[in-house]
Amino acid sequence: MLIARDKKENNIAEYVLYIWQLEDLLRANQLDFGKVQENIVSKFEQDAETMKEISHWYENFVALMKAEKLEQSGHTQFIKNTVNDMFSFHLELLKRPEENRYRELYQTAAPDIVNFQMKGKYFYENEIETIFSALYAVLLLKFKNKIISQGTQAAVGNFSNLLSMLAFKYHKNETGNSELETDE
Repeated sequence: MLIARDKKENNIAEYVLYIWQLEDLLRANQLDFGKVQENIVSKFEQDAETMKEISHWYENFVALMKAEKLEQSGHTQFIKNTVNDMFSFHLELLKRPEENRYRELYQTAAPDIVNFQMKGKYFYENEIETIFSALYAVLLLKFKNKIISQGTQAAVGNFSNLLSMLAFKYHKNETGNSELETDE
């Protein structure tokens, strides 16, 4: 909860990846709140009031995942909505004449996005979901100490660059800062 709140406020891309990781972690605990309490919540070192808040947050998250029938796979609707909002903003940025640098990053990443979509065994709603899926897959491979090819590393670099700029501009837009940094 503390980490999620911080990431949501400061870096929406890290927030999405964190929530995806959390969903998998909760599934690894069979969405059993007793196990979540023992294996996750109890590891936080906070005051009693904060621990109560953390426990309540995890309990609600488990209940949400159960309600949305995400016991085996999938993502919560609120995080899907976040990714879709980011995609809409991505399309808006591509149309803005002053966003040359963003378009350049996109054009560099676009072939890798298509390649990942074609190789993937899943249907992706949009390009931003594809990027998140690729980054998350590589993150999981790293956790397993798997070797990541140079081509994949290069694609991930392109994805990271694009997503980083998108997250930055998204944050500025969401916080009401109308003076988005542009390329010119």
